[in-house]
Parts: sequence; C-alpha cells; structure tokens
Amino acid sequence: MMVKMINQIKNKAEKEKREAKFEGSISIEEKEVIIDPLTRLPQKNSFAGVIDPKTKQINIQYKKEYAEKKPEKTEKVVIDIERHEINHIGDVRTKKGCPGTLEKHLEIYEAVAEVLKPMGYNQFDVQYVVNAFEDFIDNINLSNKFDIEGLIRFYEDVGENCESLVEKFEKMFNVKVKAKRKPKYTPFYEAFVKLQALFWNHPEKRILNKYYTHKPEIKETLENFLERSGLRNFKRKIHIGRKVIETNEKDREAMLNYLNDEERWPKLAKIFAEEFSKLIQPGYALPIPGLGGAGTRGRENEVEVRIKVKKKKSGDEDEEESEEEGIDWDNFEEGNYFDREMKDPEKRKEQAWKDFNKGKGRPDWLNYYEALDAVYERLARRLNIKAEVFTRTTKMPLAWYGKRDFDPERDKPKHLTFGFNEKGNVVRKKKRWHYDMNLEYRVAEKGFPEVRFVMVDTSSSMKKDPEGGNNVGDTSYIPWGTNSKYHYALLAWYGFLEYLRQNHLLKKTTISLANFSDVTVLAKGLEQAKKLALKPQFGSTYVDLDKVKEILSGHGNLIFTISDGEIFNWEDIKDEFIKNAKNNYYFHIQIGSSNEVTNDLEAEGIPVYYVKGELDLWQKVIEITDNLYRKKSKGKLSLAKYYKK
Repeated sequence: MMVKMINQIKNKAEKEKREAKFEGSISIEEKEVIIDPLTRLPQKNSFAGVIDPKTKQINIQYKKEYAEKKPEKTEKVVIDIERHEINHIGDVRTKKGCPGTLEKHLEIYEAVAEVLKPMGYNQFDVQYVVNAFEDFIDNINLSNKFDIEGLIRFYEDVGENCESLVEKFEKMFNVKVKAKRKPKYTPFYEAFVKLQALFWNHPEKRILNKYYTHKPEIKETLENFLERSGLRNFKRKIHIGRKVIETNEKDREAMLNYLNDEERWPKLAKIFAEEFSKLIQPGYALPIPGLGGAGTRGRENEVEVRIKVKKKKSGDEDEEESEEEGIDWDNFEEGNYFDREMKDPEKRKEQAWKDFNKGKGRPDWLNYYEALDAVYERLARRLNIKAEVFTRTTKMPLAWYGKRDFDPERDKPKHLTFGFNEKGNVVRKKKRWHYDMNLEYRVAEKGFPEVRFVMVDTSSSMKKDPEGGNNVGDTSYIPWGTNSKYHYALLAWYGFLEYLRQNHLLKKTTISLANFSDVTVLAKGLEQAKKLALKPQFGSTYVDLDKVKEILSGHGNLIFTISDGEIFNWEDIKDEFIKNAKNNYYFHIQIGSSNEVTNDLEAEGIPVYYVKGELDLWQKVIEITDNLYRKKSKGKLSLAKYYKK
C-alpha cells in the first residue's frame, strides 16, 4: 500500500510540475526519520522541503508514520509544499510568486536588515524574518488559486510538534511533570499563521485554533501591521443603483493586488519586521515550508567576520579591530531558494556589481572585502587588455583503414585486427592508414617573471583626486571615492591581475602585495594580497627597510611600485632598494610630477613612468607588463637589456 501511495504522490507531483511549467525536477522520499540538514539531528516535524538553486531539483520528504495514519493528507501536504517552492520562483498558474528574482529577494533583505540589525538581532534572525515575509506573500497567492488544505495540514503538523514550556522545563531540569499543557505556537509563528488565515476561505483553517494562545501582544502586532501597511483600507464595495456602498467585509482581491506590487515589497517588509520583531525570540524560530525545519539556534557566532589590523605609532603598538559584517556563506545552509542561491560566489559578485552600477551603497549581505573585490574585478574586465594565446597544432587520427601484416619489431600493439596470410593461416594484421584531423592546443608561456609583486602607496595624499584636491567622486560604495588616486591605483592593480589571467599567467601563490604608509604591510598569495590592497592606511609615507629586503629578494621577478609623492625615509633605504631592484624586472609608476625618489631611480637606469589619472595609469601598467611578456615570447627578455643608463 505504501509503495502504491508514494508512486501516486510522485505522479501527482510530476503533473503539478508540468502544469506550473517548472523546469526543474521533483524528488519525493518517504523516511522513517527526517534529518535536519543543519543540526544533523532528527526532525520532529513530519515534512521537509528544499529546492537546489543549481539543479532546480525540489526534494520533499515525509515521515512514514504520518503517511500510515493520514495517507490522503500526506499527498495534499506534499503537493502544497511543491507548489510553495515553485511559486517562489514563478508558477505560470499564479503569476504572482514572491520574491521571483534574487534582486527582489535582496531588496526585501536590505529593508528587513535596516530594521533588525540596529536592534541587535543577528544575521539569521534577519534571514528568518525575510523568509517569513516572502512566504506570507507566496502562500496567500497559492490560497487564491488552489485548495491549500495541504498547507493548513502542514501548519497543523507544526502545531502538533511544538514544544510547550512544560516540555522545555522537563528537558532543562531532567524532570517529569504530570499535568502538561497542549502544544502551542510561539507568538511570532502564531501571528504569521493568523496573518495568512485572513486570506483563506478554506473551512479547515479552524483546526489551527487549538494551537493559538490569543495573547494580547499577538493581536496588537497584527492590528498594527494591517493598519500601517494600509490593508485595513480595503473594504468590499457594492453597487445599488448609482450608489456605491462600502461594507465592513474585506476586499481580498484588492488586498492581494496591493500586496503583489513588487515595488511595494521593501516598504511592506520593513513594516512587517518592525511589528513582528516584537514577537521574536532571538536565536530560535519554528519551521516554515521552504526552511526545511531549520531554526537559528547556535549560529550567532557565525554572523561576523573580524579582521585585526596592527598599526605602529610612535614606537607603540596599538591594536585596531575592524568589524566587517556579512554572512558566513561557507557554513550557511538554511533559508529559501534565493538564500541558497547566494551561496554561489559568482551570484553574489553579479549582484554587487549591479548595486554599484545603480549608485547604491555596499550591500549589507556582503562583507567589506567581498563587496569591493567584486566591483574591482569587474571594472578590470572592462579594460582594453591584450591577450596572446600561444597554440600548437597536432594531428589526431579519426579512423583507421587498410591492412598489412603485423611486425612486432617496429609496430606498437595498437589498432590490430585479424586476417589470413598467403597460406591461409590466421595472423595479426595492422591497420595501415588513417584519416587525420588537425587540433590546436594551448601552450602556457614559460619563463615569464614568476613573482608578480606590487608596492602601493597608501598615504593620505592617495585619498585625494589626481589634482590633489577633494573631488574624489562617489564614496557610497567605494570609500576612498571613484575619482581618487587610490581608486586609479587599485584599478591598475586589478587590471594587472586581469592581464595575467587572460594570458594564462596568473598563479595565486606567486602574487604578493605590500601597502606602505605608517607601516609597510606585506601579504603573500592572491586572496591575502587583494584583502590588503583594499585596506589602505592613509597615513604618512614610510617604507620599512626590512620589508624592502624581503620584497626585493630573489632574482628576475616582476616588481613595480605605485606612488604619488616623496618617501620620508628614502635616504635611509635608497641604496639597498636600488641594489635589490636591479636584480628584478622592476619599474615605478609615479602619479604626478618627479621628486627625489624618481630622480634617483632614473639616474640608475630604472624605468620610471609618469601618469596623471585613470586611463594612463592602468594602461601604463598593462602596457609595460605586455611589453615584457612579448619580449620574453620572442626570446629577448634579459635583465642586462632591461636596465639602460
């Protein structure tokens, strides 16, 4: 019987998929125990539904015990969970899914975060409220189109498996209490279900009454939300002759149309967060379809990423801590389809780039480093970069034909067959000829300067515009401004990385960077180098001699510096600097006019290039690198020829 039932459910689920014109697949599983994907512990609830944003596969699980007791209800719940998941993305039958796109999801997220973060709620509380708001919109649209008894039965199952305060007391103190109160929803969950029930015409919704506490604060939350959102204003009107009379009955259709205005969602989500947050128990939430039963307990410490930067001032060492909030995406497992879609780093970068182009500030859902790195990577991809691909041609046989006797002295035991010799004996034969196809394959250029190192001046003057003024451009996303000298220096740095990438020369382990200001800080490896580049000091201009030795040690490496002014301790370090620089392919980019540093470098035959602003800075770095690369490809690259007096 159970096999027949699951096959029946699967057939119904496939039919729903086709009618919704959903492109993904549906997987239905019957389980003795459902494991919470986050805690890896058995789940109390009888159902779990999740959709994979990469494969668009919806996986729905239900408990065998529930199905044995309530087979008809099992099918209804499974189908409504499927509809719920599909409708988040878009069901042709409702045409009113929420949020529909990742961009809309993030707009809702930002509105909720704006409310909750200043109040001390953690990342996962924000995420939960966002999902609750989106599920509210999603489910009322389902209720307008479908029977939704399965959705009601899902909430019934949640209610049956709610822990009462007495049960929590028993677990905490390991005692048994005889008189037990029936399970009830938490205040937040009760308000969430009641808000949806306002739109339900289904008679079965009354079965949920037994899980309600009807606390005054729940009623107040709902009334405040309905009033502030404007939903109270929609009353059904009747026409009597030429007169239009407003009744006390809710106009559900008008309310739905109002709630389905995508442009209104951020404002409504903000009101939702302000009112419903009064009922939240931080760090804990009950499951909603699409959340797979996961709560937020125990995740508070994963919310923030902290980077410590040490600074030396007047011989004393102070420690400055910079908090950079964002989501720990590697460990993030809960949430709806769009939350899980954000686990893809490329998706996050694409959205960050969209925000930047719209003139919006750095998004709350990305930490400082990831947001800026995403933008500079894409700015670099827009640069005009030469890419030279070295190829060689080989031939690959497509088909063999013809026969001759196999000669073990000169033939490899490949492409053999059998035939007869002149005496009629069976012998091995070698296929004589073959049809060939020309194939090109890429050859990586070897011997190009291996260590690619840049030293970037991060003194306070780099925070100015190219003319030395304060017209640094837009600072809403890029803190130092889109017209600052440091912005152009970073564009050159990221352009340099993009050049290496396009020419198949980028190796994560060989990239290093130092930024020098009050102190000289060195980072090795691509990711650490980029993080350091995005943490300018904007202090004085000082270069640590010990760091210089470490940077310039070795032979034949590609190294360059970017600066806009004097180095205060140049006299102390110049001899060591120049001596080691000549052991490498070193050049200097000077933003602005010459000074003592550039004069000394030029006097020693070291290339110095003067630039003024955005275009000539990144172009010059790429041009010099490209010239080195092409000289190497022609066999002309040598240190002796590189430095000329």
